[in-house]
Amino acid sequence: MRTLSYRHIYLVPHLDDAVLSCGGLIHRQTEAGEPVLVITVFAGSPSCPELSVFATYLYHAWNLGTNPMEGRRMEDQRALAFLGAEYRHLEHMDCIYRSAPDGGGWLYPMRDDIFGDVHPAELDYGRALARDLGPTLPLAGGTTLYAPLGIGHHVDHQIVRQAACILRRDGYEVCFFEDYPYSAAAGELEGALCDAPGCNWSSKLELLSSEDMEAKIAAISRYTSQLDPLFGGPTEMRRRTIEFFSSLGTGGGYAERYWQLGEERS
Repeated sequence: MRTLSYRHIYLVPHLDDAVLSCGGLIHRQTEAGEPVLVITVFAGSPSCPELSVFATYLYHAWNLGTNPMEGRRMEDQRALAFLGAEYRHLEHMDCIYRSAPDGGGWLYPMRDDIFGDVHPAELDYGRALARDLGPTLPLAGGTTLYAPLGIGHHVDHQIVRQAACILRRDGYEVCFFEDYPYSAAAGELEGALCDAPGCNWSSKLELLSSEDMEAKIAAISRYTSQLDPLFGGPTEMRRRTIEFFSSLGTGGGYAERYWQLGEERS
């Protein structure tokens, strides 16, 4: 069944990426009465009780009990409801849970692995994801699909970006967002743009009001399990978020930056 009633569809890897990166624009859109849907790809709960050492570490850091993915889905529901957006959680597993199909062990057992290259066993993951998602998304004009630019080089972000690029070639209107908080690190944006050599990128600033920015921060605050791991707590989250998005704005305001692909350069 196609998704027909949304002007804006955010295709994101994880259960906080839309709000972290695009929360201000989402708030602006819903306040204007424009329907917004957030589709989170890697939102499934692992069926196997065994975890890698790194996944076990994250479970302790999140402090969400015995079913942390359920807790994270609830956080996402509250954050998106606050912004006035609807959600769809897909059942794909986060990379920290994925293992080789032949039983050869974890594909991404350590932190460095999840910020490295996509494992050879998953090189077609983005293509398969695009093939599955395509029939559910509206192709008609007036709907924009937002997807990660891949700043930070997280493997799940790379996979979703690959799927979005394929959907774009199939005729979908695609806009790429800057993955926050990775986008705040020096050199990460340039690295993501260089990952697609020959591409003709153009950027657009989406200016945000103070109300948009406060709504974004309030929505991020609802991901209580992520505030310490990502920012060192809610106070530091607020400070860093205001500092970064005000650096993109003009005249003392705030902005989020989005990118589009033109024709490939020869």
